[in-house]
Amino acid sequence: MSGTYSQLLEYVIFAALLFYVLTVAGLLIQRKKNPDTPRPFMVPLYPVLPILYLVLASVVMVGQICLSPGYSGAGLLIILSGLPAYFVWQKRADRAR
Repeated sequence: MSGTYSQLLEYVIFAALLFYVLTVAGLLIQRKKNPDTPRPFMVPLYPVLPILYLVLASVVMVGQICLSPGYSGAGLLIILSGLPAYFVWQKRADRAR
């Protein structure tokens, strides 16, 4: 109903890469903001590996946007479609406080 397996995979890959990039960027930001926080796990070759991952994953995302903008855009729209629900739940949580 929503497309072939290949099309669905392109939606998911773009969305997954976006969240992976945001997660790794969050790691870098947290380590910069809170350098004295105890770390139960140390990232090997920090910060080289996280930065390398950010660069390579971003290249893949840009390549996917260039090669199939429709599917990548649809994947991004699927993610953005969750924003109204987030704001509704956030407003309810604020009222409950």
